Amino acid sequence: MNLGRKFQVLLTIALGFLIVVGATVLYGVSSLSSHVDEYSKEAVPSLEALSGLATAVGIASGGASAVENGALAEEAHQAGLAHVTAQLAQAEADAAAFEKRRHGARPALESFTRELGALGIKEAVNR
Repeated sequence: MNLGRKFQVLLTIALGFLIVVGATVLYGVSSLSSHVDEYSKEAVPSLEALSGLATAVGIASGGASAVENGALAEEAHQAGLAHVTAQLAQAEADAAAFEKRRHGARPALESFTRELGALGIKEAVNR
């Protein structure tokens, strides 16, 4: 085997190696892309709904603290009630969006609604 033939064999092996590596990278990128697409379609909307639910419940809890405080003026008490009622409606909407994708938000929201009912917020009990 002369030098030219050895160079051809070495070049052919290198080219074959590059093709194998390129195919492996292409497969890896397409596989990763499908996982990212799947995550964005499945998990991201659920996490957004869960985030909205947590925010609404947190804000409603702040309003419930104002309702629970008996030393407040009547207009502050009424404003707290209105605030909690508005946030409870938002929490219901976010819980429904979360329930569409994953189950488990409804019992927690019902428990929170019962707690608000114990504070005397009638709108929460009537839901």
